[in-house]
Amino acid sequence: MAKPGVSQIEHVIVLMLENRSFDHLLAYSGIPGLKGVDTSKANPGPSGSVAMSDRAPDRARSDPGHEFEDVDWQLYQAPRVPSPRPIVLTGFVDTGGASVMRCASPARVPVLTHLARNFLVCDQWFSSMPGPTWPNRFFVHAGSSGGLANSPSIPTMLGSMTVSALGFSFQNGTIFDRLTRARKTWRVYHGDHFPQVCAITGMSSIFVGGTHQFRPQKRFAADVARGDVAHYTFIEPKYSIFTSFRRGDSQHPAGTLSAGERLIAEVSNALMSSPVWMTSLLLIFYDEHGGFYDQLEPDVATPPGDDSRNAEKAQNPPNPPFGFDRLGIRVPAVVVSPWVKPGCISSQVYDHASVIRTVFELFGLPGFLTRRDRDAKSLKSELLSTPVTETPALLPKPPRSGSGAGNLPPRPPSSGTLNGFTRIAVLVDHALRKYQAHVSTGSLPETLGRVVGLTDNLTYLDLPRVQDPRQALRYMRRVASAFDKHRTQQESAG
Repeated sequence: MAKPGVSQIEHVIVLMLENRSFDHLLAYSGIPGLKGVDTSKANPGPSGSVAMSDRAPDRARSDPGHEFEDVDWQLYQAPRVPSPRPIVLTGFVDTGGASVMRCASPARVPVLTHLARNFLVCDQWFSSMPGPTWPNRFFVHAGSSGGLANSPSIPTMLGSMTVSALGFSFQNGTIFDRLTRARKTWRVYHGDHFPQVCAITGMSSIFVGGTHQFRPQKRFAADVARGDVAHYTFIEPKYSIFTSFRRGDSQHPAGTLSAGERLIAEVSNALMSSPVWMTSLLLIFYDEHGGFYDQLEPDVATPPGDDSRNAEKAQNPPNPPFGFDRLGIRVPAVVVSPWVKPGCISSQVYDHASVIRTVFELFGLPGFLTRRDRDAKSLKSELLSTPVTETPALLPKPPRSGSGAGNLPPRPPSSGTLNGFTRIAVLVDHALRKYQAHVSTGSLPETLGRVVGLTDNLTYLDLPRVQDPRQALRYMRRVASAFDKHRTQQESAG
């Protein structure tokens, strides 16, 4: 039987950040009653045991390994074999060095800690599979990665974000499809020019075609202040590909925790002071653990049960293939809403497919996308029957970038980091040059719409390449500028 009152939740907002484990951000939070938090844990290293500590810097000293093979070793510290292997969680230092055991103090992440203390913190929210960003982000959109178990290959990344027909597709569609079918509104706010969600088949066409469903991240606060909020909102942070993640606010290890803290504060403050606060639920969580240590054993998982059409789009598909029958490493997750009991902990097992289950139940969408989201636990059971009407406690001020971390010059773009996005830019730049006459009239949607339909896009591998990373950066900035100009024109017209 549905709880009375919960149907008054009209807006679900999701802020999905990058590459941090639960222990890494909240083990030292001091929140009483958290499950699976023992700060005396350690991992073996080449020079002896490496213990957990609360000395994580604002900017990580390295980007720990977090591809499928890395995470498999972190879990089992043994080669993949047909026979069952016990999970030991002792391979983290092997794949990421001693720094993966350094966790954040509450002073390093005061905003996230405050929200976890004053709203609902989920201490058993796991990434959806033991691997990197792309497959885990697909699980929140589709309840599946379509068999993708590692980062995409560079040609696939290029094609998926520029040509809809080359995007990642899913046998049963996505949460955006179901919302549209149910006549529920959705919107994506993006910090970068090229949001990762555009890699899903059809999304790049929507992105280019208008501003109603895709808006720059910086507009979120103004939109919610006037009550312009979709039923479902997904916020993509600024990854800052131009600077190899160093200037982003996603909390990617190459960036800073403080920048992400500012983003969390901006989104939370904007919502809590808005006219839609009493009808909203904000979920803040991380796509995967990024190679940082966590001590809680991931649970078994229901395989999605859809086809594996995306499996071979990985740079290095696991061999033998992964069955998607176990969750990935635990990540932080906090629910911010007047509909949750202040200072509450949920020890229910969740994964990213729980977002889909929650949205379906709150908005009355029938059925499910895959077996994974069918069996995923919904947050609805954690919600109150009547909302808390007291004004939320003020958020602490986000920390300043620590010890010069925010003043580091951008790292020169490397072909290894920028190659996929560089080639995206090359393709778009090639298209814009080819149809310069259309661009000069300001008809960028028409231009890119025609480009998407060209058969010669199927031979994108033969398009011109760039070898010099500085030239690559110029390409990216030129294309970004073209999108910015088009966006400004659309907003003025709208």
